[in-house]
Amino acid sequence: MLVWQVQDGIRDSGRSAMNRVGDLQRREQKAWGFTGTLSPLAETDTKVLYPRFQEGTGENADYSAAMLRAMIVGMQGGPEVNPKSMMITVKHWPSQGAGGEQTIVYDSTTIKWHMKVWNAAMDANPATVMPGYGSAPYLDPSGEGAGTSKPTLDYLREAVGFDGVVMTDWLASATDTSIKSIGAGADVMSGAMASGTDFNALAAAVGTARIDEAARRVLELKFKLGLFENPYGDPDYPATIWHSVESNNIVNEAARQSLTLLKNDGILPLRPNNGDTIVVAGPRATSDDMANDNIANVIWQSIYHDNPAAKSYYQGIKDRAGAGVNVVLNDAPQARAAVVVIGEKSYTHGTEWPDKQITIPADQVAQIDKFHDRGIPVVCVVVMPRPYVLTDILGKCSAVVVVYRPGNGGGLATAQLLFGDYLPTGRLPFQLPRSVDQVGTDNVADQREKWDLPYDLGATDAERAQIRSYIDSGQPVPTNFGNPLFPYGYGLQNFNPSP
Repeated sequence: MLVWQVQDGIRDSGRSAMNRVGDLQRREQKAWGFTGTLSPLAETDTKVLYPRFQEGTGENADYSAAMLRAMIVGMQGGPEVNPKSMMITVKHWPSQGAGGEQTIVYDSTTIKWHMKVWNAAMDANPATVMPGYGSAPYLDPSGEGAGTSKPTLDYLREAVGFDGVVMTDWLASATDTSIKSIGAGADVMSGAMASGTDFNALAAAVGTARIDEAARRVLELKFKLGLFENPYGDPDYPATIWHSVESNNIVNEAARQSLTLLKNDGILPLRPNNGDTIVVAGPRATSDDMANDNIANVIWQSIYHDNPAAKSYYQGIKDRAGAGVNVVLNDAPQARAAVVVIGEKSYTHGTEWPDKQITIPADQVAQIDKFHDRGIPVVCVVVMPRPYVLTDILGKCSAVVVVYRPGNGGGLATAQLLFGDYLPTGRLPFQLPRSVDQVGTDNVADQREKWDLPYDLGATDAERAQIRSYIDSGQPVPTNFGNPLFPYGYGLQNFNPSP
């Protein structure tokens, strides 16, 4: 991993996109006086039905580890906490990607897969770690949630090697919960109101030495961040950085690198003639309009500002098509092509669709049918924050582009891709299921996939045994197990028709 010294005004264009967007977030937040962030997620996502899949880095632990390390160093302004840093809070310990916010199901073998990203995070020396709500029976058979489990937090300190501040997930303002959390090894009680805490009872229960230890860690972090000298922003980062040309170029390039072309029957790139009509339709067609659709291009805590340079899919396509092409919203009697943008609006811990549904809702499929049934070629753009079953729509679409949650640059980057301004380079960071039968339900007793294993959609017991063997022996795990609709790493790297 390349480590560099942050120097204001010097930007290394050779750095990864992940590092560059992390660095941009740091500079933008510092410009406005924000010193901390409750991110990123150090979770390798192997459970399809985990709603917070959208905040993670995919199914491949080695790739996730590299991404997270680069992200933290960018967000922190170097490999050590310093006065130019944001306070990074890595979460959710001990890696909820193997079960979500309930039971984390890894064992002595598969924990090795899920700890890779945490070990990489420790390389970058993050300031704080947030344990989640879920229990990890392998670490603590009592079933205690991570934030109140001493064995689970001891593993973080002793086996993973974290020596910074442990900050709980949001707690009720209850003295009993704070006593359990501090007693287990947490240092900061996030969300617990002081007015609801009996400090005399707290001190009596955990002892002043434990409280002093927690206070010492917090004060040491504040000194490292330079908050006593400069508590209100950083004059080296003017607010004009927000939505500057440089900033917009970084987010646009990050979106470009992520977009993944799954299918193309020759419709792309779009080459309309003067007078041709292109329709842009679907529930996410105008998803960058905050008043219209809760900005589906970003995750749930990215909603505090609006970027005037951001374009909806409709606006991006309309602007790129040029004056001689008719780009209309929703429908037209005839069209050269219909770009139908589907997927979920922004959500928090639970999905927008009912009960973590992974199939495309009927009303969104109907938007595709409306054009396909009239012989109008459909280019489907899928806002896909987590794995979906695309089986039912694949045959109806001439092209399918997955955009994940592409950020403020997503509308522009998508339009540029559709018109062939650059070649697609994105690849799937996870398998896509053929059907819900390959996944099961969100009940630990009804798993069809194994929540702690990568690449096992539709896999046999023998294949799962092989996956476990690779993990246990520390070897790279091949990605071609199972029978997914699309495998991990799939993505057309040019516009040639799909094989």
